[in-house]
Amino acid sequence: MSTANQNASVHVETIHPASFVHFRQTGPYGSAENRDLMEDFKRWAKDAGHLDAASAVIAIVQDDPTKVAPELCRYDIGVLRAHHAEVEAPAMESTFAGGRYAVFELNHTEDAVHQFWQDVAVRLGSAGLVPRAAPMIERYALDMVNAHRCEILLPIE
Repeated sequence: MSTANQNASVHVETIHPASFVHFRQTGPYGSAENRDLMEDFKRWAKDAGHLDAASAVIAIVQDDPTKVAPELCRYDIGVLRAHHAEVEAPAMESTFAGGRYAVFELNHTEDAVHQFWQDVAVRLGSAGLVPRAAPMIERYALDMVNAHRCEILLPIE
């Protein structure tokens, strides 16, 4: 395992089904448009009352870029709500199915995130965790962002 992720930690978390209020970007992952989407969503969500200091913004990578053309990959930025929420465009509301996730906390740097993806199979295997076919999640809680940390949630059996 690399030095970049020696400070990564993991735990298992069950997330219950919930309403997912979000914005969607279609196109290559890692693009400037995806970063802009995050900022646009946070502004909108705060103004619309969907975001406060206790909220965590999540990003869901909906498609596997090895199986879907980059220009068709869907990237959603939003928040989970316990109950249905009425939203207006450009926001959308859908249902988040929930499930069990391996939650990896790591430094929020390009190098650490890149290295995480290089080591992910080893990390899951060494923890005895079996991947489940579902989208992965990036989670950004305000206190973690302020500490330059983030979480990546990988669906598991």
